[in-house]
Amino acid sequence: GVAADPARIVPLMDELAALIEDMDPETEAKAEELKRLLVRTAGASLAAQLARQVGGFEFEDAEATLSQLRDELAESVCAQSAAIRSFDRWPTSNGRLVPSSGRLPPGE
Repeated sequence: GVAADPARIVPLMDELAALIEDMDPETEAKAEELKRLLVRTAGASLAAQLARQVGGFEFEDAEATLSQLRDELAESVCAQSAAIRSFDRWPTSNGRLVPSSGRLPPGE
């Protein structure tokens, strides 16, 4: 799937959690916004489910779905960044990153 922008998603999910807890009428608009941001991502179906639940005033279910969504997005981000995490922060002298093992993949 497509990667979501954590800088926009995380604060919106935090805001949604508070709105759901308060059963705030603004929750529906924020859930729809999250759904739009997560189209074609690992969290798209859960975001759509969350928007439906909020629209139906099913706040307890929405709270559980939001928690599932956080977990799913965290797993997705971890999977996508697994290769990145295997590299040291500092490039080698020729400007290439070296895996923390110190060995480059075959053909490199």
